[in-house]
Order: sequence, then C-alpha cells, then structure tokens
Amino acid sequence: VAVHLSPDAPAVDILADIDATANDEALRLATNIAFTESCFIDGLPAPDAYTLSVVANADNNVVALQFPFAATVDGAATAIVSGFLSSGIPAITALPLAVDPRSVVTEARLRLTHASPSTADVDIYLLADGTDLNDMSVTPSFAAVPFGADTGVLSIGAGTYDVYVT
Repeated sequence: VAVHLSPDAPAVDILADIDATANDEALRLATNIAFTESCFIDGLPAPDAYTLSVVANADNNVVALQFPFAATVDGAATAIVSGFLSSGIPAITALPLAVDPRSVVTEARLRLTHASPSTADVDIYLLADGTDLNDMSVTPSFAAVPFGADTGVLSIGAGTYDVYVT
C-alpha cells in the first residue's frame, strides 16, 4: 500500500527498478495518485531489491523521491510519502511501515502515524468509548509524537474506542 500525503506534490506515479540489473526497468506500480489518495500495489517479484521512484504523473522525468525497497516472499509493506516537495521542512520523505498481515481473531490491530508535515508534535489518545477527553485524569496514550513517528502496531481488544490527536 502506498499513501500520498505530500501537500505540495502533484499527482504521482510509482515506478520500480530492479537493483541487480544495469537496465532501468521502470516497472509501473501505480499511476496518477493524488494528494490524500492511497493505492494497493500488486506484488513485486521476490526476493529482490528495488529502487522505488515517486515521479510526477505529468512528466516521469521529474523525480520527487527515490528510496530502496526489499521485496520478500509473502511480505507486505506500507509506505507513506509525506513532507514538502518544493519548499518547507520537513522535505519529502518515505515513511516505511512494516506490515504483519496475519489476523488474530480476538483482537484488532491499529497503527497511528503522524504524517502531517506542517503539524508540530502531537499527543495521541486511545480511550474507551465515552471517556471525557477534558477530564484532568486523562493522559495521552502517546505523548509528543513527532512527524514521521508512529505508535507501532497496537493490539486492541474487543470494544469501542475513541481516538483523538491533539
């Protein structure tokens, strides 16, 4: 899965190049992904090492970002592309997130990632449904989470929860 969260980047294509060859294969993985959109990428031949390129949809010669990716047999991954392309800090970057596709019948899995490049550190609250966020005894489940960081994969028991980011 790939997610486009770079607010000043145009719609993008995602290309892959096999590192072990001298040729530039430019395998097209996704096309015309706009800001806030995500896409599912069908499997890459594995095992193999790739360079993934995030390029402008209108002109694939305009490369916004390149990063390495190691495809594994039965592997899965999510990459969030965020940050600023033309100006600003942080610069455009890939936020890779490992994925464990195994399901567990007795729990849900949740991962929260701070991917807003123009937002300072955030506090994340994972609260039982109906908990008053303004109650003085309520503290963040994750405090001062910086841009690019995430909670890791959380195992959540059955129930209804409220998630707040402040």
